[in-house]
Amino acid sequence: FDADELPSNGCEAGCPEVQRALCLDCSSATTCTKITSCEENYFNDDQDPRNGCEAGCPKVPGGECKDCSSSSECESVQCFENHFDADGTALNGCEASCAQLPQANCTKCFGPGSCAVLQCNANWANRDGDVMNGCEMQCGEVVNANCVDCLMVGGCSKVQCSPNFFDDDGDPLNGCEAGCPNVTHGQCLSCSSSSQCTKLACEANWFDADGDQESCE
Repeated sequence: FDADELPSNGCEAGCPEVQRALCLDCSSATTCTKITSCEENYFNDDQDPRNGCEAGCPKVPGGECKDCSSSSECESVQCFENHFDADGTALNGCEASCAQLPQANCTKCFGPGSCAVLQCNANWANRDGDVMNGCEMQCGEVVNANCVDCLMVGGCSKVQCSPNFFDDDGDPLNGCEAGCPNVTHGQCLSCSSSSQCTKLACEANWFDADGDQESCE
């Protein structure tokens, strides 16, 4: 086709490219009327050659369909981490996952309904060390932190501080009592310790000229 309407370069345009197939026949440089067979795992579901083979394998729960006979029929599935094809049926994907645990989230397992590593919900602890019964002890709430371990119900023996807060006095019972440092003529927005600012915002007409993040001098 002479798409650019320049006789000097002749008929410079051929059939258009289409998705996952080759265009065999076309009525213009932009309109395909017939395509080859689709590439593996792709399908021309809408029977429109202009957009080629627009459909791929179906999405499946907990994994990715790697081989399919149609855009709705999965033949082989690859499971995501912590998901399993327990029933051996690719059509419903990887339907099984780690164990559901009380007051915890299982973050690693090697088979359906099992658990190897867990993460406790806020202010709960796994005191008995048994991952399969979850986090059975409820710790106390602490300031600016999550209590991650306790020796008795309502107590706290170990904290995980919230961003920009620190347990300077080493007492988990009062949480993370220290925040970012005060800065002259500005505000510390983030810090690596209660004495070291890493990002500050200066008051109007004041600047951190030396770039030390300690003050707006």
